[in-house]
Amino acid sequence: TTPEAGLERLEETAVDCVVSDYEMPGLDGLAFLQAVRENYPNLPFILFTGRGSEEIASTAIDRGVTFYLRKSGTESYELLANRIRNAVGRYNTEQELQRRSRAIETSIDDIVTLATEGERASEPEPVDVAEAADACWRNVVTDGATLRVETDLTVRADPGRLHQVFENLFRNAVEHGSERSAVTADGEPERGDLTVTVGSCEGGFYVADNGTDVLREDRGRVFETGYSTSEAGTGYGLSIVREIANAHGWEVRVVDSDRGGARFEIAGVETAAGARRGHCLRAAAARWNGFCTP
Repeated sequence: TTPEAGLERLEETAVDCVVSDYEMPGLDGLAFLQAVRENYPNLPFILFTGRGSEEIASTAIDRGVTFYLRKSGTESYELLANRIRNAVGRYNTEQELQRRSRAIETSIDDIVTLATEGERASEPEPVDVAEAADACWRNVVTDGATLRVETDLTVRADPGRLHQVFENLFRNAVEHGSERSAVTADGEPERGDLTVTVGSCEGGFYVADNGTDVLREDRGRVFETGYSTSEAGTGYGLSIVREIANAHGWEVRVVDSDRGGARFEIAGVETAAGARRGHCLRAAAARWNGFCTP
């Protein structure tokens, strides 16, 4: 394949290692290495060539090559296979250590947040739910999921804490809902696109997805500190949501969703007009086939 095709492949597919020759049409191996390093600074890259030199090797090292190997018979391919195994093993170990480090940092942040969010909310102010949801969605890694906002509700809340509620619920939906699989007419599993919806419901608003549902026997536990069914989860996100809700005098609960995924409702919410929200938007309910509770 060509270097250009290789760069396109990297954008489309996760790979563990790049093995490249030096002399190729278009970009040479050094230019290809430089292009890869611009976006993938730690990805293993092995320059495997039969027409190298000390100058090429030196330049490759300066540009971040993982290994530089010369082709010299069948034994060089055995050496290449060994270098690939070593590079990929080291890369995967580094990635796992980074993931664990991020998880620890997130856990510490979540513990600090959990310790403070149970305090009484500061003086509430009018917050547009749609605008808050859109802003929070941009702060979350969504993995290709789609957000739909079906409400014009304005509530009285601590803006920063309401944002924390949305971000935590969005992360929960992406972490757990992205594992969903639809079923074809032949009964075969088929991966579907995850959609997260924010709408109005009896007494407040909800965040729902069309991914994986929360089992009834687990609904009493999902808000417990440290509880998570995902390896990527810390078990603090929904606990923080509950603490923020309590601080506002709200109630948060998990209910059935007609879309087959999880639905979290926040009730007891005061609107900007000072009244308790007591109905769903009829237009949203019609579009979502009873997604709201009338």
